[in-house]
Amino acid sequence: MLMVVGWRLLDEEGGLKLQCLWKLRDFKSGVELINRIYKVTEATDHFPSLHLEGPNQVRAELWTASIGLSMNDFIVAAKIDEIKTSDLAPRKRIWA
Repeated sequence: MLMVVGWRLLDEEGGLKLQCLWKLRDFKSGVELINRIYKVTEATDHFPSLHLEGPNQVRAELWTASIGLSMNDFIVAAKIDEIKTSDLAPRKRIWA
């Protein structure tokens, strides 16, 4: 089975899915990440299920409804992994 670093393999609703979670700085960062994911996946015509959960978490799930997981799901996951997210991540507190 192929894997993409940072993505989990789930067995839900009778089928396999890839899932990735991002903890972000705030709600606005979550919306921005969803927009970045959309821009990357638009060219592939293969869209993940995207969920903005709470004020600072985004969940993406990939699968093909008719056949379960396909090679396209792994390709899209790898493309999503290339998205820059460091500017959206929570700021680290530094204690002096």
